[in-house]
Amino acid sequence: MDDVRQVHTLLQKYAEQKVLLGRLIHSLYDHLRDFVVWDEGSRNSSGVCSLPICWKNLVEIRSSAVKETGQEWGIGTGLVQLV
Repeated sequence: MDDVRQVHTLLQKYAEQKVLLGRLIHSLYDHLRDFVVWDEGSRNSSGVCSLPICWKNLVEIRSSAVKETGQEWGIGTGLVQLV
């Protein structure tokens, strides 16, 4: 739960650029179990992806974002593959 504010800030940055839909912070708390966070250590969230389970073997990728400084490291792919 410590990452929620950092996740919200990251998602809002891309929402302001109209790259993805924004999420209200209370929505992040409501769906916290669906989120996977890539953490570089030292409390610095580099990427996030919401992966809600739809069926037995199907998830939907939502709210996927990676900081610009980490976009060439394969973080987005790594987040999705964690499921």
